[in-house]
Amino acid sequence: MTGPSGDFTTGKRTAGHTAGHGVAGRMPRSGGVLNVPVPRAELPVSERVELRLSAELDSLPIVRSVAANVAAMLDHDLDAISDLTLAVNEVCSTLIGLAAPKATLACVFAREGGSLCFEAHTAAKGGDLPDTGSFAWRVLATLTDRAACWSRRGEDGSPVVGISVRRERTAGVG
Repeated sequence: MTGPSGDFTTGKRTAGHTAGHGVAGRMPRSGGVLNVPVPRAELPVSERVELRLSAELDSLPIVRSVAANVAAMLDHDLDAISDLTLAVNEVCSTLIGLAAPKATLACVFAREGGSLCFEAHTAAKGGDLPDTGSFAWRVLATLTDRAACWSRRGEDGSPVVGISVRRERTAGVG
């Protein structure tokens, strides 16, 4: 699947580290194919859930609740549901910390085979990527099977940052 244009950083929890980013690699500025599926609008409506909320900490309970419900509907086991809910919370908390005043947090949950993919992005105060060497990123990488962050310019030229994660289903039938 093709990701948004801009800088990409991808990683898998078992991957090595690269200088400055602490993850597996960097994709070209012109865009490219991510190893982490980016749940975009080209997926059928029945395969995704989209939310747009204020990029504020008060929005976290809503996103966590949706994450738990979507994972349960996709027949993930209780541990996977808990891990995904915590990962979604970490993604959103990180982006809220980077968000410009009065920004919107756009979230997409998507089923891809036996995986649940989550992506969130927001207009940012600056174009900096999340700190992938931080403890928070290590927690995120531990809770998911894949994690990636990216930045690009929005339609108005302002910086946009995003994070995508993927969690494989560990129980049930798909």
